[in-house]
Amino acid sequence: YRNFSAEGLEKITSDGFMCLANNTSTIKPNYSMDEDGNPKSHAKAGVPDIECYLENFNLICEVTKLTGREQWYSESVPIARHLNDFEKNNLDKDNYCLFIAPRIHNDGMWAIWCCVKHGYLDGSHQKIVPISIEKFVNLINHFSDAVNFEDILQDFMDRCLDIENINDFEGWREHINSIFDQILA
Repeated sequence: YRNFSAEGLEKITSDGFMCLANNTSTIKPNYSMDEDGNPKSHAKAGVPDIECYLENFNLICEVTKLTGREQWYSESVPIARHLNDFEKNNLDKDNYCLFIAPRIHNDGMWAIWCCVKHGYLDGSHQKIVPISIEKFVNLINHFSDAVNFEDILQDFMDRCLDIENINDFEGWREHINSIFDQILA
């Protein structure tokens, strides 16, 4: 992933979802494409990087190469806003966001934690799960032969979002890592 451009990272992520999604699902990357389907640029501002309309739930995926503090101010608020807008337009199913980065910076993790634990602007608790690119690749590789990848993904995200007894973002990070280790065991 280090050698990929931002739009290249969006493409391989959407390709991963396309390979694993059920036949009835729609994966919609929002980067502009050439006639061969290759990205010309990353997704424009104001829209999720990738929209996934799956059989039992909907998902947006936000991908970044940022790893430092800029992850917080460039990604965390737009992620929350994109999910909020997506939820308003897709009331028929549960809606989630998977945030993928080389590593999740503490400031970004804290901001996402606030939206998950305490709610976004309107007070609704958001379903955002931040994971590293490495964890996402491991998830894809581990379940590439599963006929129910969408169910496994939703279960993973629901378990990561079961935070009633977690009090801070560091505890949540540990919780996510623990859930990840359990499903790959």
